[in-house]
Amino acid sequence: MSKYIIVGLDTGITSAFCILDLNGRVLAVKSFRNCSINKLIREVLKFGIPIVVACDVSRIPKQIRKIASKFNPLLIAPKHDLTNLQKEKLTKGINVKNKHERDAVASAIFSFKRFRRTFMKIDELKGLSEEEKEQIKKMIICGEVSSIGEAIK
Repeated sequence: MSKYIIVGLDTGITSAFCILDLNGRVLAVKSFRNCSINKLIREVLKFGIPIVVACDVSRIPKQIRKIASKFNPLLIAPKHDLTNLQKEKLTKGINVKNKHERDAVASAIFSFKRFRRTFMKIDELKGLSEEEKEQIKKMIICGEVSSIGEAIK
């Protein structure tokens, strides 16, 4: 199990989440009808500690802010709402059951792409365990350090 995760959320009458590890792998995609915030939080925590919570709209919904407040993650939203075409491109090849799951997956992948280049550099570092690399990625995301070099020291 990945210790730190990226969570894409779509909330409403039907809520959905997508969990990515810090390598961009999809760990889970689930949706629930009439799901309480507490149940959604419990389900997410089964996969790890959320350090990024993302949505597909520029104005972060109140429910997502409320869920995120439980973890103190980096909140990521696009500058402009993601279009259906953008969501389809981001989720191509990933099995989703409904538009809510699609939106959650698109949110997670959109936010992961923000860090992908930096993460690739971290993955190329020699002499570090996977756990150490994950810790460096977490430090970069959370703003604990401003560079990979600073994280290694």
